[in-house]
Amino acid sequence: MEFHCLWCTPKKLFRAGKYLLKGAIPVNICHHHLASFGTGLQLLGQHPVDVCFWSWPVLGHDPQRLFELLPCPDAVHVCLTETKKLPPDALKYDIFECIQLPMNKRVLRDVIIQGLSSRFYPNHKMEAFQDKMITLGHSKNQVEIIPLDTICRIENKPKAVAVDCLWTGKKKYKFPFLWIRIQCESLPHFFALSPNLMINLNNVSHLVYSPKKIHYCCFKNGSEIQISPTQKKTMLKYIENVTQDVKKRGRNTKDFEIPVKHLHK
Repeated sequence: MEFHCLWCTPKKLFRAGKYLLKGAIPVNICHHHLASFGTGLQLLGQHPVDVCFWSWPVLGHDPQRLFELLPCPDAVHVCLTETKKLPPDALKYDIFECIQLPMNKRVLRDVIIQGLSSRFYPNHKMEAFQDKMITLGHSKNQVEIIPLDTICRIENKPKAVAVDCLWTGKKKYKFPFLWIRIQCESLPHFFALSPNLMINLNNVSHLVYSPKKIHYCCFKNGSEIQISPTQKKTMLKYIENVTQDVKKRGRNTKDFEIPVKHLHK
């Protein structure tokens, strides 16, 4: 898995950005500099551009001509400026993202992760992968495919994303949580229990209520997590709303019927 970045900036910004992004995102990022029309366009004709960085004015060139010639219709465009404001002319060319100089590693990383997240929407993936999660293993070149219906929960940890599945248990991936979450958040049986935790309601075996207000969500693979009374209430309300919507469509609601058990201690 690799992405291509084009730098329409002075070479010192190109070199600085390339250095800052080295190892910042666990995918291969190929950097290209538009040193000249001829060399740049000949090189870029071989690769689609995913992210395009601009400085203003654009290397002394007419930006409209550059936009017409560059092979990057689906690229995310980012402007590097001395202030926090976008140059007025930048908006003409669909440049809505701005990074204030000097560049910061965390800001650069976040902008690229956010900008490329649309690549992972289910309807942007090949049909064969729309019901599967695409992530990376321990190597940047080791793509792993996880069937969505086998996932119990997805949790964003400080240094990795933990994916707990029915048959394989819990595995950790150094893949951006946003790129993982976006592949399943549009599916009704995936519920965001918190900003950093998503659960697959289809693989919840039962809920356990405790008189001490410490409740548990138990999964079909034998694992469990504690949930607060507020989380329990929000989840049950979501299930109720989804069930009503599914019934209106004349479909089976069996998957959303989660048994409840009570602890009497």
